[in-house]
Amino acid sequence: MLRNAFAAALFVALLPCQALAEEPPGAYIETRIGMFQTEDNTGDYLGDAVDLDFDPGWAVEVATGWYLNDYFRGELAFGWRQAEIDDFEMLGVAEELDESYVGLFTTMMNGYVELPLVLGGRGVRPFVGGGVGFGFFDADIETTSGSVAVDTGNFVFAFQAIAGVAFQITPSIAITGTYSYLGTSDTKDKDFFGGDFTMDGLVFKDYRAHTLLAGVRYFF
Repeated sequence: MLRNAFAAALFVALLPCQALAEEPPGAYIETRIGMFQTEDNTGDYLGDAVDLDFDPGWAVEVATGWYLNDYFRGELAFGWRQAEIDDFEMLGVAEELDESYVGLFTTMMNGYVELPLVLGGRGVRPFVGGGVGFGFFDADIETTSGSVAVDTGNFVFAFQAIAGVAFQITPSIAITGTYSYLGTSDTKDKDFFGGDFTMDGLVFKDYRAHTLLAGVRYFF
């Protein structure tokens, strides 16, 4: 009898933890901020080969999403990444830069698979996912010699792979950590929608970025 009473008490004590792990949270909004590193880029400027190396940059995202069930969710996310250019070489010759940066605005549709768990009495949700969308490059590049001057942008197709974990702090708030590997199509003289949109001759090829973000997710 004592054993049955203990089992019943344990079941009642675990009910809040089970609810955190098993009930689909519903719709949410999330803000994320962190840093990213762009891989070295081999591009083209007016027909000449260029090499660009980037300093670590900062990134911010705002997303709104919904749970289809306890394991699948989707979201619409808007992001901005900006990094200074550390080194710019044209035809193997280093050019001295004057406060040059490259920014990338993204609009992404992301899908995720989550695994609801309970750890230390709190809901924990590791997840993996991916997304597709489009980006807009905002480049401001100028050499001290004046041989290169770019101040414009270009639309590109964007894609990413994502992994992370969410820690349920309260039924309505979760803290998240996210890693993403983002890539885009090459910038061209034609933009993503087919209209004329030049980038003053500068083309980014195989743009790839690794991003680490910490976020707060609010359920409503």
